[in-house]
Amino acid sequence: MQLIAQIKGKGVEMTEHGLTVMERIKRKCRISTTRSYNGTPCLLWIGAKVGKGYGHISVEGEMVRVHRIVYEHNHGQGSLDGLDVHHLCGNPDCQNHQHIIALSRADHMKLHIENGDFDLEKFLAGGREASRQRRKLTPDQVRQIRLLGGVEPMGAIAQRFGVDRMVIRYILDYKTYQEV
Repeated sequence: MQLIAQIKGKGVEMTEHGLTVMERIKRKCRISTTRSYNGTPCLLWIGAKVGKGYGHISVEGEMVRVHRIVYEHNHGQGSLDGLDVHHLCGNPDCQNHQHIIALSRADHMKLHIENGDFDLEKFLAGGREASRQRRKLTPDQVRQIRLLGGVEPMGAIAQRFGVDRMVIRYILDYKTYQEV
């Protein structure tokens, strides 16, 4: 999947709010005085964050993880096709391109397991059923969300159901709750 091409077929140099996407990203980063990797400081994202602290930015109405844009800006459009992005510094809000590498999903998971960042046994023991049990929304609510998807903004739907905007995105894209 070409991340930048996915955003309306335009490159990272498209403008929004009178600035390129990279200019907007640079305005939302601060040089860390306490975190670094290989002698270079982390560039901390001070904008919107989701999940485990990953920076997100809206580009033509689409929410995109900032570190993926930064990686493709420095390594070329399409350079992340089918790959995960890993922060060598271990800091999910870091946007320093020297701290970000692309890995296959298998290599990325292996690295996190080796570093002790990921509990494989717990993941395997929980499986899909445990994930379904932790879900907050009922099947009726998921159906309502899908009906509202083309009518109301995702943020408004998320607020109405008390969940993150990305939960709504995944429901509308049938990435979660496929069984409903």
